[in-house]
Amino acid sequence: MGLGSVGRVKIASDRAGGRGVSGAGFVLAAAGLWGTLGTAAALAVHAGPLALAAASIGLGGLALAAAAAKPIRAAKAILLANRWDVIVGGLAMAVHPVAFYAGMDLTGVAVGTVVAIGSAPACAAAMERVSDGVHLPRRSVVAIAIGLVGVSLLAFGRGAGASGQGGAMAAGIGLGLVAGATYAAYSWAVRRLIRKGVAPRAATGACMGSGGLALMPLLALTGSSVVASPTDLGVALFMAAVPIFAAYALYGAGLARVTAATATTLALFEPMVATVLALALLHERLDPAAWIGLALVALCLITTTLPSPPRTSRWLA
Repeated sequence: MGLGSVGRVKIASDRAGGRGVSGAGFVLAAAGLWGTLGTAAALAVHAGPLALAAASIGLGGLALAAAAAKPIRAAKAILLANRWDVIVGGLAMAVHPVAFYAGMDLTGVAVGTVVAIGSAPACAAAMERVSDGVHLPRRSVVAIAIGLVGVSLLAFGRGAGASGQGGAMAAGIGLGLVAGATYAAYSWAVRRLIRKGVAPRAATGACMGSGGLALMPLLALTGSSVVASPTDLGVALFMAAVPIFAAYALYGAGLARVTAATATTLALFEPMVATVLALALLHERLDPAAWIGLALVALCLITTTLPSPPRTSRWLA
C-alpha cells in the first residue's frame, strides 16, 4: 500500500528486532565514512570547500546513478509517479553542501557544524510526523537532545569558535538551518521512495544523480582548482568514491530499515569520527568540554541503536 493510499497504514517500530539494528549498522558505517571528509579536505592544496563539495557530490552522485541504472529502470514507473520525491531529494542534496559551507564561512566551524548537523534530526522527525504520521518515540527525543548537546560541546571544544558578527552571524545560522533541513529532506525523500516500493539503490541513485546534475554548473565554475595539482585531484576523487559513493550507498540501505529521524540521529557519529581523525592525523587538541561531548554523542548513539522491547504495532488513520 502506498503512502498516499486512502485507509490505514500499519506502522511498526523501526528499531524493533534485528531489522532496526542492522539498519543502524549501515547508517553508522556511512557516518564513519562521512567523518573522513574534513581530514581529506584539509589535505587539498588549492581547492576550497565549495569546489570539493561540487566535485565530490557531483561526480559521486552521478556515479551512484550510473551504478544503479538497472534498478532505476526497473523502478521507472514508481519513480515517475513519485517524481516530486526525487526532485526534493535531488535539490536537497544540491543545496545542502552549498548552504553548509557558506554558513560555516559566516559563523565559524563550530556554530556551523552544530546548527547544520544538530538541526537535521529534528527536521527529519517533523517532516515524517507531518507527511507520514510517524510518531517519534520518547527515547528518540531524549537521544536527539543528548546528541545536540554533545555535538555542541564537541565542536566548541575543538577550538573552532564563532567568526561572524551581527548580520553575518544571523545569515550564517540561517544557512546552517537550511543545510540541516536539506539533509533531512534528502533522507525523508529517499525513505519515502523506499517505502513506496523503490529499491534502496534506485532511490539513492535517482536522488543523488539528480543532485549531482544540479551541481555541474558549480563544478564548472570552481573545477579548475580541483585539477590544479595531483593532490587536489586525488582528494576530490577520494571524496567522490568513499564518503560520497560508498557512504550514500550504505545510507540508502540503512534508510530501508530505519526512519529518516533515526538515520539523521545516528549520523551524529560523523563528528565523532572526524574528531578522532583530527586528533590522530592533524594533531588537533581537545578541551575537556570536547571529551564530554564525545561521551554524550556516544550515549546518544547507544540510546538510539539499542532495540526497543517488542510491542504491538500501531494503526494510524
